[in-house]
Amino acid sequence: MVMNLVRRCNIEVIYKNKDITEKLTPYLQSVTVVDNLEGVFDSLEIKLLNKNNLFMGKGWSFQKGDLLKITATTLNWENEYEGEKRFNLGEFYIDEKEFDKYTARIKAISAPLNATDTTHDKTWENIQLKSLGQEIANKYKLKYQFLSDDINFSNLQQERQTDFQFLKNTAEESDVKVKITNEKLVLFDESKLPDKIKKHIQVDLLKVIDFKLRDTKKNTYDSVELSHFDVIKLKDVTYVKSYNELKGLPGGTTNKVLKLKKRPSTQNIEKYAIAQIEKANRTSTVLEITDIGNGSMYSGCVIEVLNSGEFNGKYLVKKITKTFPQFKMVVEAYKL
Repeated sequence: MVMNLVRRCNIEVIYKNKDITEKLTPYLQSVTVVDNLEGVFDSLEIKLLNKNNLFMGKGWSFQKGDLLKITATTLNWENEYEGEKRFNLGEFYIDEKEFDKYTARIKAISAPLNATDTTHDKTWENIQLKSLGQEIANKYKLKYQFLSDDINFSNLQQERQTDFQFLKNTAEESDVKVKITNEKLVLFDESKLPDKIKKHIQVDLLKVIDFKLRDTKKNTYDSVELSHFDVIKLKDVTYVKSYNELKGLPGGTTNKVLKLKKRPSTQNIEKYAIAQIEKANRTSTVLEITDIGNGSMYSGCVIEVLNSGEFNGKYLVKKITKTFPQFKMVVEAYKL
């Protein structure tokens, strides 16, 4: 008996809770899933052969706002004895369709459409970030997870903004990130993610298909320019504090000063300043890897990079683009 040990990958497409994989397979050209750590919705694009304008007609046309669920199944992907593995690639709401003579493109995002195209005006007083996130999750019937220290706001004003854009802008003042994935709204502190992840995926740069690395460490900030309104002098007073001072640590330098562009909504301006310095310095060493797909890799995971000399070490994945059925991936990460 000869065993089938050939590596392969298959995609499963669920549309409105119905498996349409077999129906789509003869026309399927590619499936691309983009997994973003924060700030931008995850996205999906299904590329189909539009033979005789099939996907423009009744019974074959995907409808805007409908839900797609995508799963990948691999066989012997890492080695010839691995067997079968399944990976959930996400749930997506159809928001755009494109057609030409040869191709149909179905595009979708991870957020409900009514949350992305309707603006609102509202005012909150004495509200915490965790409660604000819960309110918005409830409004759109999403599950909710809060993974950060809470932050209090004395006054918040939403003016002609979508709910998720407003939540993103408010959270980012304190370096808290917002992500929607698998019908769940997640707020999290990016700086604490590496400490929560115990298992790291090793990546050997000598073995990947291709990579690009950019290092700008000389541009990292060590201090910040702050200002407050002096009630005695009746004017704004500007001063500089080192990152170490803000953190309550000895020493510290002020060689490269970050100038804050706006005042935060939160009352704790020094905590805000710490968050802004850490955010600005995160991309001093960034890495882009092109390689065969890895189902265990996701945005927010930590990879350990090998055979890159002084750039060896741990990197946090910010974005992954996975393309099927050949299952290739492009990974974007920054050095921790």
